[in-house]
Amino acid sequence: MPTVLPIIESIQQSGITSLRGLAIAQNNRGVRTGCNGQWQVSNVRNVLARQSPLPFYKREIATGAAGTNGIAAG
Repeated sequence: MPTVLPIIESIQQSGITSLRGLAIAQNNRGVRTGCNGQWQVSNVRNVLARQSPLPFYKREIATGAAGTNGIAAG
């Protein structure tokens, strides 16, 4: 199955960065999900989560860049 990451990256470069916007843009382009369905916010979130081994907010906590409550110290 071909990856949709290049399509998502292209949409992001056009200025659409929200999960909802990415889902709508893919549906408007006729891109189907792996199960041949329409894109939802959760589909986009899952694809992007699989692309990055550690979500940004967890990277901050793991590296100590944020306080224990998740708010940047400083």
